[in-house]
Amino acid sequence: GTPHLFGSLAGTPAALHAAHTATVALQAKLEALLQTPAERHYFRCHPAGADLMRRFNLPIYFQLRVQEIAKQLEAALARSDAAADTAEDGDGDGGGGGGGGG
Repeated sequence: GTPHLFGSLAGTPAALHAAHTATVALQAKLEALLQTPAERHYFRCHPAGADLMRRFNLPIYFQLRVQEIAKQLEAALARSDAAADTAEDGDGDGGGGGGGGG
């Protein structure tokens, strides 16, 4: 059932995002079929809907996304540091271009 489905999404933020987006779209389409404000209110507030959304465990999703972004940032900073070190090593005498004196 659904516990297995949500368990398989736990470590894959992209799959979790896709499933969440599809679920929200499905809910919107189902809600559009309802005729009265009372029906829409009942649909929105029903415990089954809240339970379904709770199963996505969005705090974990956001934590995984933050970790992905942090890794990308750290890698970019490491590349930047490596490029700066290479430039300094290649310049050695301190006479690199762009001194800007005046």
